[in-house]
Amino acid sequence: MIKGKNSSNGRFESEALVYKNNTFGGFRYGLFRIWAAIKTFFGGHITRGDAEFFLGKSDKIFSNFSSLSDDPEKYGTTSSGKLYDYSLSDWRPPGAISAYRLTDTSVGRGKVPQDKKYNKGINPSRPAGRNYVDGAHLHKAYDMGNGRWGGSTGCLIQKGFDNPGGLGHYLGGSRTRQSGKVLIYR
Repeated sequence: MIKGKNSSNGRFESEALVYKNNTFGGFRYGLFRIWAAIKTFFGGHITRGDAEFFLGKSDKIFSNFSSLSDDPEKYGTTSSGKLYDYSLSDWRPPGAISAYRLTDTSVGRGKVPQDKKYNKGINPSRPAGRNYVDGAHLHKAYDMGNGRWGGSTGCLIQKGFDNPGGLGHYLGGSRTRQSGKVLIYR
């Protein structure tokens, strides 16, 4: 996931670029990670152009993602710049067809690090004081009314996730439906 070109409101700011298996490894991936570390250190954002320069053209692009919780001061925020495993989850948000649990194996199953740029790296949700987000998923966003979309308490959400054209619908029809990798930059 990368910051979208037309992002202006800080929500639904991201695009998901889909790559074939084993893209996140090897020399070109290592160079991409170095470039991303340098660019973000100086306040820049990783763009589709950056990713495609190092990793090649993506197989598919999905827009309308938010990598931020509905309220980062109240809920956890999945850390940017990290590679996570995702797997099809038994948990489903109300009305959702699918959801995918995020895991950073160094933190534990179903857990990912809290982003240090939000709340000084401490997840403010209960129980407070943790430096990780427990139960972060990829799933659909909800129409909250009055033109607002949300439904994230630390998850990565997309408008239309389960619909044709959404990432969840795409993953449901892919060979690797059950699991894969996700790399987040915002």
